[in-house]
Amino acid sequence: MREPYDVDWCRRKRFPITNIVQLLVIRELGTRKEGSNFIKGSREFYQSISLSRNEYAVDRPQFFPLRFSPDGSKLVAISPNFRDIFIFPYAGVQVGVDKTWNNLFWSIFRKKIVVQLINPLGNPRSSEAFYFGIISRECAFITPDSRFLIVLSSFPVPENRSTFNGILRNQESLPPDSHLMHFVFYSIDLEGLYPPEKINWFFAKMVSEKIFPSII
Repeated sequence: MREPYDVDWCRRKRFPITNIVQLLVIRELGTRKEGSNFIKGSREFYQSISLSRNEYAVDRPQFFPLRFSPDGSKLVAISPNFRDIFIFPYAGVQVGVDKTWNNLFWSIFRKKIVVQLINPLGNPRSSEAFYFGIISRECAFITPDSRFLIVLSSFPVPENRSTFNGILRNQESLPPDSHLMHFVFYSIDLEGLYPPEKINWFFAKMVSEKIFPSII
C-alpha cells in the first residue's frame, strides 16, 4: 500500500520560501504570484524573522484597539466607555528594545491624543447639556492616505424629538420596546487633529453586510 506522504509527494510538494532575502525582494519588487494579495507577501516575510524578545504582560492604559493607519504611523483605539477616540503616534519597536514591561508601551507610543465626540442634541432626561454617543467598533474606517478617520456614533432618539412620521414609518419593523437610533458619522483629521466634522443622515435603519454598511 502506498503511503500518502512518500518521497515522490515530498518532491512534488512546493514548500513556501523562507529565505529572508528572497522574501524581501518579492515584497519590495512586487514579484508575487499573480492573483495573491499584497498582505500575503508581507505576512510571509515577517513570519520568517525570529523574535529576539517577547513581552506578554505590558503595563498599558485600558482601551479597545481598532487598527493601525495604513502607513503604520498611528494606532487608533476606543476608550473603555466607547465615547472617546484614542490616537497613539507609533514610534517603532526599536525604541523599546532596552525598556522594561512597565514603561515599554509609553516608549513605543509616546503620547495619547484623546478626541471626544460630543453631540449637541443633548438628552432631555439628564441634566447634561451634551450627549456622548456610543462609538461602533465595526464601523471605523481610515482612508488609504492615512489622513482621515471615519467613525460612527449612535444613541437612542428621545421620545419628545421623535416625529410622528418617523415613528409611523418604523413601527412595522421595530419591536415595541425598541427605540429609534440617531446615527452620526464623524470625520477626524489624523494629521492636523482638527475638530471632527459631523455628518447626519436621517434614514430608517442601517444594515451591515460584511464590512460595508448599507443605509436604508
